[in-house]
Amino acid sequence: AKSSTITVKVRQGSTKVLLSKKTQVGKTEQVGRAAIVPKLCAFVRGTSGDHGVTVTATDISLSKPISGACTGRFTR
Repeated sequence: AKSSTITVKVRQGSTKVLLSKKTQVGKTEQVGRAAIVPKLCAFVRGTSGDHGVTVTATDISLSKPISGACTGRFTR
C-alpha cells in the first residue's frame, strides 16, 4: 500500500507524519455559535461538575454524520 508523508510544524520545530489509507485528515477553523446546528455530530472536550449535564468546553468538533452515524472523536 502506498503511503505519504507530511511535515507538521510545531512550537519546538517540525515532525514528519506518515499517512496511510486509515489516516483521517480534517480541517480546523474557528467558527461562531451559529455553526452549531441540528443534525451535526458534536464531540465536546472540557470539564463538567455535574457528570456531563453542562460542560465548559475547551474544544468542540463538528462533523456531518457518515451513513447516519457519528463516528468522529478526539484523540489523546
